[in-house]
Amino acid sequence: MSLFSKMNDINELRQQAQTIQTMLAQEIITVENSLVKLIMNGQQEILELSLSDDFGTDKEATTEAIKRAFTEANAKVQKVMATKLGGLM
Repeated sequence: MSLFSKMNDINELRQQAQTIQTMLAQEIITVENSLVKLIMNGQQEILELSLSDDFGTDKEATTEAIKRAFTEANAKVQKVMATKLGGLM
Protein backbone atom coordinates (compact mmCIF):
# COMPACT_ATOMS: atom_id res chain seq x y z
CA MET A 1 0.00 0.00 0.00
CA SER A 2 1.48 3.33 -1.05
CA LEU A 3 1.85 6.38 1.16
CA PHE A 4 -0.66 8.24 -1.01
CA SER A 5 -3.18 5.46 -0.54
CA LYS A 6 -2.70 5.52 3.25
CA MET A 7 -3.16 9.29 3.33
CA ASN A 8 -6.34 8.92 1.30
CA ASP A 9 -7.63 6.33 3.80
CA ILE A 10 -6.88 8.69 6.70
CA ASN A 11 -8.77 11.51 4.97
CA GLU A 12 -11.74 9.22 4.42
CA LEU A 13 -11.74 8.27 8.11
CA ARG A 14 -11.64 11.95 9.11
CA GLN A 15 -14.58 12.69 6.84
CA GLN A 16 -16.54 9.79 8.31
CA ALA A 17 -15.78 10.98 11.85
CA GLN A 18 -16.94 14.50 10.98
CA THR A 19 -20.13 13.12 9.44
CA ILE A 20 -20.83 11.08 12.56
CA GLN A 21 -20.20 14.06 14.86
CA THR A 22 -22.54 16.25 12.82
CA MET A 23 -25.20 13.56 12.78
CA LEU A 24 -24.98 12.98 16.53
CA ALA A 25 -25.08 16.70 17.31
CA GLN A 26 -28.48 16.82 15.61
CA GLU A 27 -29.93 14.07 17.82
CA ILE A 28 -31.82 15.55 20.77
CA ILE A 29 -32.71 13.49 23.84
CA THR A 30 -35.18 14.79 26.45
CA VAL A 31 -35.60 13.17 29.85
CA GLU A 32 -38.04 14.32 32.52
CA ASN A 33 -38.79 13.14 35.99
CA SER A 34 -40.74 14.70 38.85
CA LEU A 35 -38.03 17.27 39.61
CA VAL A 36 -35.83 17.65 36.54
CA LYS A 37 -36.00 18.13 32.80
CA LEU A 38 -32.75 17.46 30.95
CA ILE A 39 -32.12 17.94 27.25
CA MET A 40 -28.93 16.48 25.78
CA ASN A 41 -27.65 16.15 22.24
CA GLY A 42 -26.06 13.07 20.72
CA GLN A 43 -22.59 14.35 21.60
CA GLN A 44 -23.58 14.14 25.26
CA GLU A 45 -23.66 17.91 25.68
CA ILE A 46 -26.32 19.14 28.08
CA LEU A 47 -28.38 21.70 26.22
CA GLU A 48 -30.86 22.43 28.99
CA LEU A 49 -31.31 21.52 32.64
CA SER A 50 -34.50 22.72 34.33
CA LEU A 51 -35.67 22.16 37.87
CA SER A 52 -39.35 21.87 38.68
CA ASP A 53 -40.92 24.72 40.64
CA ASP A 54 -41.82 22.27 43.38
CA PHE A 55 -38.36 20.75 43.82
CA GLY A 56 -38.28 22.41 47.23
CA THR A 57 -35.26 22.60 49.42
CA ASP A 58 -34.46 18.90 49.59
CA LYS A 59 -30.95 19.04 48.15
CA GLU A 60 -30.48 15.26 48.30
CA ALA A 61 -33.68 14.52 46.36
CA THR A 62 -32.80 17.15 43.77
CA THR A 63 -29.29 15.79 43.37
CA GLU A 64 -30.62 12.26 42.92
CA ALA A 65 -33.20 13.43 40.38
CA ILE A 66 -30.48 15.16 38.36
CA LYS A 67 -28.24 12.09 38.48
CA ARG A 68 -31.11 9.82 37.39
CA ALA A 69 -32.01 12.15 34.51
CA PHE A 70 -28.40 12.34 33.34
CA THR A 71 -27.95 8.56 33.56
CA GLU A 72 -31.14 7.96 31.59
CA ALA A 73 -30.26 10.55 28.94
CA ASN A 74 -26.75 9.14 28.62
CA ALA A 75 -28.13 5.62 28.11
CA LYS A 76 -30.48 6.90 25.40
CA VAL A 77 -27.62 8.72 23.65
CA GLN A 78 -25.55 5.53 23.68
CA LYS A 79 -28.42 3.64 22.05
CA VAL A 80 -28.75 6.33 19.38
CA MET A 81 -25.00 6.22 18.77
CA ALA A 82 -25.03 2.44 18.43
CA THR A 83 -27.94 2.60 16.00
CA LYS A 84 -26.37 5.36 13.89
CA LEU A 85 -22.92 3.79 13.84
CA GLY A 86 -24.37 0.38 13.08
CA GLY A 87 -26.09 1.85 10.04
CA LEU A 88 -22.80 3.20 8.72
CA MET A 89 -20.93 -0.09 8.89
